[in-house]
Amino acid sequence: MNRAGVVKNSVKAAIGLGIFSFGLYLTIMANIGLAPWDCLCMGLSMKAGLTYGNMSIIIAVIIVVVDIALKEKIGIGTIFDALLCGLYVDGFTALDIVGEQSGMISGIAVMIAGQFIMAFGQFIYMSAGLGCGPRDALLVAIGKRLRKMPIGAVNVIIYAVVLTAGILLGGPAGVGTVISVFGIGITMQIVFGILKFEPRNVSHIDIVEAFKILKDRRK
Repeated sequence: MNRAGVVKNSVKAAIGLGIFSFGLYLTIMANIGLAPWDCLCMGLSMKAGLTYGNMSIIIAVIIVVVDIALKEKIGIGTIFDALLCGLYVDGFTALDIVGEQSGMISGIAVMIAGQFIMAFGQFIYMSAGLGCGPRDALLVAIGKRLRKMPIGAVNVIIYAVVLTAGILLGGPAGVGTVISVFGIGITMQIVFGILKFEPRNVSHIDIVEAFKILKDRRK
């Protein structure tokens, strides 16, 4: 990847995260319960008197620090994910593009629509090749240290701990939480299949490599 490629893919990642965040915003507006990490963010935000977006940034930055401590690869995309998603969600909330749903059927429809939009945003973001999101890096890091345990089981444990903490803090959990836990993977598989995208084939560069390329004028 050359300098132009890093710049182009950085813009691509920012756009992808914007689309992803709009889908996330829809899952919040569905008002039927949130995915585990979002439940935790919302619970903490209500306790701290902060917006969802601001708390999301704080948690993401903490996770990035943990990822670095666990020696996981951090890319420009990882930093973008930590900082931009919360800002995007707060922006969409301020614009009040979609109102909070009051019915279960409409809530489920908005939740599922949000998940498909999130998956499309992930496709754009991940194909930029600038690093995984903070939570994905954390999953990989913990998975490396629990090699005898399937990565799916590690993910379930993380979800269980995070969701329990979120519920204890007053975060919204419900039907939407169940849909999120099982539906995010399904919608991602459908969208990636339609777009013929295999995320495991993407070669990512870390933030050190990216800055070396940007500083090298010969590239």
